[in-house]
Order: sequence, then C-alpha cells, then structure tokens
Amino acid sequence: ERGAERGAERVPYAFVPLADFRVDAVNGEGFDAREDYRRWRRPDLFTFSFCDFPFVYDRVTKARILQLESAMLQAHVFEHYALGSPFDRADVLDVSDLACPYLKLDVRRDSLLADTMRLLTYHVRCGDIRKPLRVRFVGEEGVDEGGVQKEFFQLIAPEVFSKRVGFEWDDETNRCWFAKGKQPWAEYELAGVVVGLAVYNGHVLDLRLPKVAYKKLMGEKIGLADLRDVAPWHHNAAMCLLRCEDEDECASFGFTFSASYVDDVTGETVSVDLLPPCGEETRVTMANRTEYVNRYAEWYLVDSVAAQFDAFRAGFERLCSGSCVRMFRADELESLIVGAPSLDFRALQANCSYEDGLGVDDALSRWFWDVVHLDLTEHQRRRLLCFATGCDRAPVAGLGSVRLALSVNGSDDDRLPTAHTCFNHLMLPRYSCREVLRERLTTAIENAEGFGLQ
Repeated sequence: ERGAERGAERVPYAFVPLADFRVDAVNGEGFDAREDYRRWRRPDLFTFSFCDFPFVYDRVTKARILQLESAMLQAHVFEHYALGSPFDRADVLDVSDLACPYLKLDVRRDSLLADTMRLLTYHVRCGDIRKPLRVRFVGEEGVDEGGVQKEFFQLIAPEVFSKRVGFEWDDETNRCWFAKGKQPWAEYELAGVVVGLAVYNGHVLDLRLPKVAYKKLMGEKIGLADLRDVAPWHHNAAMCLLRCEDEDECASFGFTFSASYVDDVTGETVSVDLLPPCGEETRVTMANRTEYVNRYAEWYLVDSVAAQFDAFRAGFERLCSGSCVRMFRADELESLIVGAPSLDFRALQANCSYEDGLGVDDALSRWFWDVVHLDLTEHQRRRLLCFATGCDRAPVAGLGSVRLALSVNGSDDDRLPTAHTCFNHLMLPRYSCREVLRERLTTAIENAEGFGLQ
C-alpha cells in the first residue's frame, strides 16, 4: 500500500485514469448544464452542484459551462455600458467608445497586426475589454454576427505569434515559443489578450504553442519531458547524457552548469549560470548529471522566459480567469483554444440541414458530399470549412457539433457558391452535373478572402 502511495505521487492518476471518474449522465445532451451552473453560482440557495466536482465532466461539457459564464458576463457588461453614463470615465479619450456597449475592432487587412495591437492596447487601458465583440474589416460590407469574428481570429493568430511580436518559430516541431532576452513585455500581454478574447467569445485559434504552455497557464508541474515539444534537440542531448555508462563518456559532452542564448533584440550571446555562483566552472559528471538536466529544463522552460510568459498570462487572464477556467486541465485547455485535432466531415454531413427546397437525397446534395469526401484534398476541405463557416478548425466538440446548412441559390452553371459564415450557410447554384459543381466549388474556396472574391 505504501508503495502504491509513493507511485501515485510520482505519476498522477497512475492507477485510475482520470477518464474513469467521468459520469456519462452529466456529459450528455439530456443534462441541464445551465441549471447546474446556476446552482453553482448560488451556494446561498443550493447545497450541491456537479461544478464543484469538475472531474466528472468531459472537456465538451466544461466548454459549455465556460460559454455559459462568458455569455452571462457579456450580458452583464452590455447592460452596464448600455444603461450607464459614458461620463463616469474621464480618462477615456473618446467618450463615444464607452457609450457603445460593444468592443468594436475596425481593422484593415493590410495593417491587421498594427491595428489590432493599437485597439487592444486602448481598450485594455479603458478596462472595457469584456464587452461583446464586434469586428469590421475596413472597406468591406460584412456585418459581424459571428462570421467576421471567426475570420478575424483565423488571420490574427499567425500574425501575433510570430517573430514580429517576439516568438521563435521552430520548423522541426512546427511550434512557436517565447523569444529570450529583453523583449517588449506589453506585446506578450496583448498576445495573451488575443487568446483570451477568442476563448471569451467562443472561437478557436490556429495556435502553435507547445503543450507545456498550457501546463504553465494552468499551474501544472513541468519537467524534462516537456522540453521535447519545445526544443527536441536539447531534450535528445539530455537523454543521451543520462544514458552515459561511465565518466569518460559523460565528460565527452563537455557540459558545465551553464547555458547560453542569443538575445533576440541585441544579437549578443548571453551566458547564464545554472548553479550560482560557479556553475560555469562546475563540470557535469555521472553524479550530478540528473541535477544538470533538470536545472537546464527549468531554465529553458521557466526562468529564461519568465517575464515574457508572466505578461502573456496576465493578458490571457484579463478575459479568462476564475473558477470556470480552473476546471480545465492543460490538455483540455489546449482543445478549448485550438479545437478538435481532426476534421470528421462525415460527422459534419450527418448534422447538416437542407433548406429552400433542397433535400438530403437531391442530386445536388449527393454530388456535393461526393466531391467533399472523394475529390477534395485535406487542404481543400479546410478551405471549404473556412469558406462556409469562417474558420478552418473544428470546435472542441468536433465537426459533429457544427450545424452546416445547404441551400439552392439559382441554377446558373457560371455562378460560384456563396456563403453566410455567420450562420454556417452554404448556398449552391443548381449545377447541371457533378463535374461543374466540383470545378465551381474548387474555384470559390481557393480564391475567396473575406467578404468577396479577390
């Protein structure tokens, strides 16, 4: 029994997987998550809520509860600004901003990053970042009922998480990480605001952060194994060192208790002492190699980017903090932010609705799904999803939770398909044959950008 206790301390959930604690009855469509959330928020009236035991929930139910809280907060903030006086805030440059109950982001496509950072900086300072979001692309006619927001987050994520803001990109891992050195911390905070804003408004991001970033956000313990997703070459070197069989082999690495990096701002090489005050003179041996690799991992993942990550966390928590967010484990938070890992178009088809006289057994419907499943590449299917819904990623519940609507729009073979991304509504002309549909659909999805063809 004591051995089991020690093993459980070393490896959390070693003997009983966390999934075994989930209760199917509270994770299905028949469970009233809204009522359970209401009971949780009124402990003065109710003594029990499943929200007090989040391990019984799966990630989809947790996401539903978080969406309920976000909707409640947005309604409260909307009412506050709609009914309150804009003159209550004398520090605001434009009184009309506070008179508006929405967080309005008017951005230009050719200056997307600069416009977004400028507007978010202003609204963070004003303290109204929790207003319901409305996005408008300058010079376009799209009205934001959700679809414009989805495209905005699709476009802004790769702009923010880039070298321009202070993130290093690694081609081997296909992930980005915080650049070391004297970085502009405010920009990392705004990067966190972008992620928090997406979650707060129910959108997913094409975010290429490694899993350790989500573990750090949730306060979970990290270690040497987490180095693999950030810097696999350093992780491999550490594992080779730990596999050494004698002192000569260990000495051949030439390691000391020090590390170095190139400052991304100044371009200078900076040396770091991992064992102050004499780490650079302390050789790594068979006796101290475990301490060395652990210290190195701690420095690389925590200490070297502490200020950068703290700023990022502060930005994220401006919109995503509190007991609802703390329900999530790191892997669940990752799914919430980036969506489901795979795209199941069969599930999308099963949940599709047909409107304006189009039926599931009509030739046009059958041609469309045949083209999707048999003719389109993975890249083209993602483009189609983005064309129809405004986002090329599936929510945490998968594509089966997306309600796509198909309808007929005319009967001209020369016309291209169109879409209302706010309502996941794809409109197809009644083409004369499958080949015409495939050609017109491919043309549309490969050339569409924003709210018109370019």
